[in-house]
Amino acid sequence: MVSTKSLIKSMAAAALCAVTALIAGCGGSGATDPFATTPAAVTPPLVVNPGVLNVYSGTPSVVTISSGVGPFQVFTSDSVVLPVTQVVGGAAITLTASAVNADQVVTLTVRDSVGQSTTVAVTVKPSPLIGALTVTPTTNTTCAGASASIVNRAAICSSESGVASVTLRSNATSVLANRQVRFDVVQGAYNFVIDQAGVVLAKSVTILTDQNGKADAVIRMDAGAPSQAALIRATDVTSGNRVDSSFTIVQATNGTAVLSVVPKEWIATGYFANECPGGSGDYIIYGGRAPYTITNNLPNSFTLSSGGVSSSVSVTVAQSGGRFTASHVYSQNCVGYDATFVITDSSGLATTATYSVKPGSAARVATTIAPSAVTLNAVGKSAAVVGPPAIPANPGTCANRTVNFSAATGVGPLTWSLSVPPSVATLSSFTTGVTVTTGTGFVGGEIITVVAIDSANKLSTATISCN
Repeated sequence: MVSTKSLIKSMAAAALCAVTALIAGCGGSGATDPFATTPAAVTPPLVVNPGVLNVYSGTPSVVTISSGVGPFQVFTSDSVVLPVTQVVGGAAITLTASAVNADQVVTLTVRDSVGQSTTVAVTVKPSPLIGALTVTPTTNTTCAGASASIVNRAAICSSESGVASVTLRSNATSVLANRQVRFDVVQGAYNFVIDQAGVVLAKSVTILTDQNGKADAVIRMDAGAPSQAALIRATDVTSGNRVDSSFTIVQATNGTAVLSVVPKEWIATGYFANECPGGSGDYIIYGGRAPYTITNNLPNSFTLSSGGVSSSVSVTVAQSGGRFTASHVYSQNCVGYDATFVITDSSGLATTATYSVKPGSAARVATTIAPSAVTLNAVGKSAAVVGPPAIPANPGTCANRTVNFSAATGVGPLTWSLSVPPSVATLSSFTTGVTVTTGTGFVGGEIITVVAIDSANKLSTATISCN
């Protein structure tokens, strides 16, 4: 038999469960409180990194916005030293400082779309002045004759070594000591020597400048490397400023430079279909026994020159490291052609080089003149006006008028002309075209034809009529 006290306890528990079920459930998994308040959205703070940085004149740097509400804007305290684009595209700000002679402190203010702002302290430093990057072969090189090249380019035989040098100075021209300079192989069969034993080689090396601001890197040509042009680069690690240079690797066998020519081939490609460009290419000869004779198998298409002497058939180069030039002219309705130059030394050894000319592929659009036609009204007899009558200087003519014409899509330079004598109209040029000035001979019924001819001999016309 259930006691009255137990029954009261059970009823109280059931009532409590019913009341609290809406809040946390009764023995279940819980429920949402209908009276709870939804928390307000939190605005992300504006965060920009880095907050302090050094930049060098002319070397781009980036400031990153990592938090905030876009879009963003940036303002500079000195737009001359550190100009910026006010509206930020995305979340990165690219900075390129102007040239300065001493450190300049500039404050950048970054602002987001909800009004939050923060600042970045930027110190603009002068960029170092990097001297010419020179490459010097070893004093006992077998390519010594080529080192005094008339094109002033160092030549190093395969398997031999040389030194690449560069000097760093401040804007005040004082030398920069203990500065890191990175040397890189850009092109060519060579490496940098890393260790004193000359065993470890790499395509890049970092050298500290000495007390004179000079950095030297030892380079070694690959064994048996064929003759070729080589490119090298030196970069100031701190600022990112860099300088490039070139030298020539000469193929050598048993310590003797092999007769060779650099480059082995030259290709000139036009832009427009069925049209071959004009141009020229230089070739440098190494090795063998000077002097050298160069002969041309397409004398009707190319001209050879060396030492101030030109010929379509053959020329002579006096020394190793000497140069000859092949030249050709622009041609229409061209299918392309290939020339072979035979280089023969004084002992009878021979090698060859080629020069190829190819037409382009783009469709040429004819030259157009704007405006294409202009009609001028002849000045009639003076009309009655309030005040003294206005009497035209040349009644009945279209004289003393100016019309500007400009041309587009042609291959410059353009040649302009008129179909009439100077008494009718004259020409004068301006930046993008010509001005036609009419004379007293331009009367009713007369038509002036303006003619433009581009360098490809394509013609276009425009007209001026006197009504």
